[in-house]
Amino acid sequence: MKAWHILNKERQLNYGHGEIVEAGKIYKCEFPYVYNHNTYDELTLCKAGMHGSIKPLDALTYASGPIICRVEITGKIVKGADKIVGVERKILNLFDGTDVLKKFARMCALDVVDLWDAPDIVIDYLKTGNEDLRDAVMYAVMYASSAATWDASSAATWDASSAATCDASRVAAMYASWDASWVAAWEKQNKRLYRLFMGEIKKGT
Repeated sequence: MKAWHILNKERQLNYGHGEIVEAGKIYKCEFPYVYNHNTYDELTLCKAGMHGSIKPLDALTYASGPIICRVEITGKIVKGADKIVGVERKILNLFDGTDVLKKFARMCALDVVDLWDAPDIVIDYLKTGNEDLRDAVMYAVMYASSAATWDASSAATWDASSAATCDASRVAAMYASWDASWVAAWEKQNKRLYRLFMGEIKKGT
């Protein structure tokens, strides 16, 4: 079953001995498996097995960094609400998603930028990603948020600030939880993220 898995910038497995992940390799969970001083004899979500998420936006909520992996999970599979776990995980494709995650965050912020009186420089940054504008954007959104209450306009302000200043994977993951209560918005962003990820994979093939 194809899925997504996101690693830290060092491309290390999140658990075990921190093995460096490489495209084309297969990683297998051996049982009995010891996690957090407990021993597991079978696949257990969040504890024992090779994990992944069918939807990229779900995978993003578990991201430990910006390295995006397209994977195939095989063997017996246990399904959860937002992830799956199996015996083996093959790395089909792997790429540094820092830039594409920043782009995704800016696109999400642009979706709600009309909810506040955004300065032109903020809109310019969100559209172009021009890092030379970062400091000016930060000051602009700090000024705007200081005069706002937490309503739709404040949310848009926070979005713009986040897209401008924070770690890419954490910013993008924020949108996952923020949009979760709106199913339509979640699906829209998930499809957008899928297209962006697949576009990066195609570039490398």
